[in-house]
Amino acid sequence: MEEKDSISICDNFFERFLLQGKIISQIITFWWTYSDDDDILTRTTEDETTEDEQKKIRAAKILGQCFFPGFDTITSAISKPKLLYLFSADPKEYISQGYPDSYGNTDKDNQGRHVETLITIFGEERIQNGKYLSPIFTSTELGLDEENKNFPYYEFKIDNSGTKFGRLTDPEIVIGGGNSLLKYIYTIPIPPRHLSPSNPRHKDKYEEWIKDEEKMYPPSPHIPFTT
Repeated sequence: MEEKDSISICDNFFERFLLQGKIISQIITFWWTYSDDDDILTRTTEDETTEDEQKKIRAAKILGQCFFPGFDTITSAISKPKLLYLFSADPKEYISQGYPDSYGNTDKDNQGRHVETLITIFGEERIQNGKYLSPIFTSTELGLDEENKNFPYYEFKIDNSGTKFGRLTDPEIVIGGGNSLLKYIYTIPIPPRHLSPSNPRHKDKYEEWIKDEEKMYPPSPHIPFTT
């Protein structure tokens, strides 16, 4: 699948920018909802947990590593999850190809792990037919497109200071490879979670937002938004 297929969902830059912000907000909300349930993975009897629950917890663990990679300097043959991998993953192509073996073992393959995480969050139906961008950001927007190296691109930063609103800076001029490039700093807010998903009402509110395809903004002022 070519990138233009995902862009056609939002021909207008502003609409695309808003949808990207909504998707990121839903990803953060998913992480909030399932990041405290690690104990589910240690249960042994079949009636204590389900495969769906386990997938959600594993996806939340991947997201936690993407948002907060830490300062681990240990060299590993298996690269750790990264925000850039998550934003460039293309689950729609993966699904359309019938879950190809080329993605390999999702525990070891970067693309596979991030693709599976997005499918767990948003589901196949929405990714294929709903209001979703696959990938969330194109290689040009991420500064990874060798053919469009002179195009403006985003650099992402996580803000955990407590603000619930993201921001996009005015473009900065970056000199690299003899070229002058424009870079936007895209700040993603991940404030402290005020509504605990252990409360069923709060969890329902989170899951309502994760599944939503119609509203542009979260149903609660406690849920962060990037645009």
